[in-house]
Amino acid sequence: MSTRMRKRTLASGLAALAWLSLGVLTAHANRFGPPWQARVIMDQTILYAQPDGASAPVGPLVRGQIVVVVDESTAADGTAWTRLPDGWLRSSDVAEDTTPWIAEVSVASVPVYARPKLGEPIRRTAKQGDLLRVTGASPGIEDDTAIWWATTEGYVGLRTIREATSDWANDWALQWLGCPRRLVACDQIASQRSGGGHDAGARPR
Repeated sequence: MSTRMRKRTLASGLAALAWLSLGVLTAHANRFGPPWQARVIMDQTILYAQPDGASAPVGPLVRGQIVVVVDESTAADGTAWTRLPDGWLRSSDVAEDTTPWIAEVSVASVPVYARPKLGEPIRRTAKQGDLLRVTGASPGIEDDTAIWWATTEGYVGLRTIREATSDWANDWALQWLGCPRRLVACDQIASQRSGGGHDAGARPR
């Protein structure tokens, strides 16, 4: 484990204790890690099965692609490697990014949990194509070992959403940026602008 990883892990534990002591139930991205959110900073890179360029390639990643970092390692030759849920890439090809982003639900439906753990209260059920504002990645709590996306409405599974690129998503993002408060108040303003006829994050049918 790298020095940066040890520092992040210690800070993560302290932050978790603070949240529990305060009884905080809102969705929080993990700012200390692992896991944490990052983006690919090379035009193209390769994800490998092991932290070794001679291992089997898993697939390509392109510049700007959002990924979740779950571990870091340094090879015997001094090359720094970063682990993602599906494999490893060179650490120089990726950089941490805490910028919130707009996602769309990529499965038929997904429960949005109050906390990152299966069995927790469900705040809402988002349907395929609905939009969510993602604030980062989060580990599960207590005995939950999954990795979650933290959104302004709650937590969703890692493989249930993808970055949205539609015109509707871009318009929704601009509405969000124009809001004085970027959480619940923003949803209320967006709903008012749309006439209140549908959920602020739901794609018009």
